[in-house]
Amino acid sequence: MITQSHPVYFLNDDFKERHKNLLNYFSTNNIDIEITDDIETFENFLKSLSFEERKYNYDETFSVSSSFASNKNSFFCLLLKNSNNEIIGTYAARNLDPIIFLGNLRNHFNLTNYLENPDDYLPGGQSFASTINCFYSGNQWVKSTYQNKKFDIFLDHLKKNIIFDVVGGNMNFSVHKLKYKNYHLNDLLYERSEWIGTITDEYFFNGLETPPTIEDKTYNLTWAFKDTWQNKHNETKLLYL
Repeated sequence: MITQSHPVYFLNDDFKERHKNLLNYFSTNNIDIEITDDIETFENFLKSLSFEERKYNYDETFSVSSSFASNKNSFFCLLLKNSNNEIIGTYAARNLDPIIFLGNLRNHFNLTNYLENPDDYLPGGQSFASTINCFYSGNQWVKSTYQNKKFDIFLDHLKKNIIFDVVGGNMNFSVHKLKYKNYHLNDLLYERSEWIGTITDEYFFNGLETPPTIEDKTYNLTWAFKDTWQNKHNETKLLYL
């Protein structure tokens, strides 16, 4: 079942038909999908989880106190729920300029070793700076007892389909630690995953039980453009059978 709780974005019959294999994967596993604008409940839920259940900090890019939260056109949240109406998975996406985001990221981590121009990774004619309607995604989470069932992977694919088919986005991007590069490329099926910066400020590793590795310190930018993702539709829809 799909619960449509977002006042702007709606998964219509055309979307359901185009992505029926993906949606059927969730329904046959008794998992419901909700698309919503309730970022406050989304944030409060994730922050209420124990460290054992959610081993990363909430991505404050999606803080309800940010100005974007008042513009319902600029974001959506996804919830996966089991037959008891318990939330077992989350994801969110919001409209965000990637160049502005990377600048904020450098400031947050006090980066001194970072890529000056991410357009160096793109072929001629493409640019992060000139691409409009870019959507950043984050706060992907799946309950521990539901992991290793591909819900995280297929929730990411669903998020991309909504960005490109419903919201009108032209690019989806995110950031991750180096150790998750293969996951983002081979499972989540982003186009590229490339280095954008290395954290050298030890403040961000205080409290770790073991010294951070280079894979903990190194961050990559990962992205998928609309045309590239949609051109893989006939391939990706077979993954859900």
